[in-house]
Amino acid sequence: MPARTLSCLATAITLAATLVVAAGPAHAAPPVACGDTVTADVVLTADLTCPGDGLSIGADGVTVDLNGHTISGSATGTGIQAVEVDDLRVRDGVIRGFTIGVLLENVGDAELHGLRLLDNGGGTGGARARAGVFADRVTRLLIQGGRIVAHPGTPTAPAFAIRTEVANDLVIRGVDLTGRSTLAINTEAPRVIGNTVRDGGLSLSESNGAVVRGNIFLRAGIWVSECAGVRILQNVLTGGRGIDIGIASDTVVRGNLVRNAQYGVITDVVTSGLRVEENTFTGNGYGVRADVGSLSELDGLLVRGNRMVGNEQAGMFLEAEASTGAPARILISGNQFVRNGHASTGTDSAGRRIDDGLHTNVPASPDVVVARNLTLHNADFGIEALPVGSVRDGGGNVSTGDPSGCAGVACR
Repeated sequence: MPARTLSCLATAITLAATLVVAAGPAHAAPPVACGDTVTADVVLTADLTCPGDGLSIGADGVTVDLNGHTISGSATGTGIQAVEVDDLRVRDGVIRGFTIGVLLENVGDAELHGLRLLDNGGGTGGARARAGVFADRVTRLLIQGGRIVAHPGTPTAPAFAIRTEVANDLVIRGVDLTGRSTLAINTEAPRVIGNTVRDGGLSLSESNGAVVRGNIFLRAGIWVSECAGVRILQNVLTGGRGIDIGIASDTVVRGNLVRNAQYGVITDVVTSGLRVEENTFTGNGYGVRADVGSLSELDGLLVRGNRMVGNEQAGMFLEAEASTGAPARILISGNQFVRNGHASTGTDSAGRRIDDGLHTNVPASPDVVVARNLTLHNADFGIEALPVGSVRDGGGNVSTGDPSGCAGVACR
């Protein structure tokens, strides 16, 4: 190689080496601090203790990786807040002791993964919600894994594990929740799947099309009010109130196990199209209780294929004061009523003790049909449908070991 070429090559190598040395290692981003606004991905390298707010999200497409660290509050402010941003991810750490743990307002496409939101919702002041997660006007929100334990709150300042208002495409999956979660005010078609809910429960209010499936409720209940098309499927509820259906339409309660609760299912208001099917209700105060002013409030009620075992008062109690209004199509069919009523303390409005497999006290109505039920070893009647003629006997009812057999329908 010519000497001139070798000289040029050596010069180029020397210059490149000089540039590399001059560049040096990249400088790490400074650590975030309480009150910072985050506009790019961040990974926490240390815990934060904040006298007010924690972090604010100020741009789209941000991921906050808590990296196992804790953001602690002083019973005021918000741990992480995001307002009018999209594509947010927060994951893997603890947010503790704020009025709101995570606030999402007018946010699209947000995911909360593996967070432990502990003791949020306390403090004083005028916060409109005190919660582990408060989401208002969100689209596509996934809360997955981790644990949320709400502050106990007070009667005048309740705290929530999760509270949503005006939400679409909300999924809560695989979370350990302690306290009450409320999905309210136009939270459309939320899915609550595979969670454990303790010492509180799940409240659905104006949450049409909700699906609640495969959850475990411990000393916790499910409340449904002002909703349409709710599906409560394959959950296990132990202790607490049970499943409480308020003003609602087309609710399906299917394949659940409710035990040692106040009620398996209760409703005492206008509840059209309620279907209670293939559940097991055992050791509750009542398996099913429907107690309304007029039978028309229960139009479309279907109680079919359930097992009601060892409930204190009755397997099912149906009572209405009148049959005014539109006809009430009610079918009670194919259920098993076993050993109910043995701890009864209650009476119906006619003064009859409620201590049977199925106990009804309704005005005469050809639209209330009792058919193909099996009753065994209940405290008094297998079926007590009085006064005689108040229900229509659909046939096929069987009583075995019930001291008083059946009244108001024929049992073989």
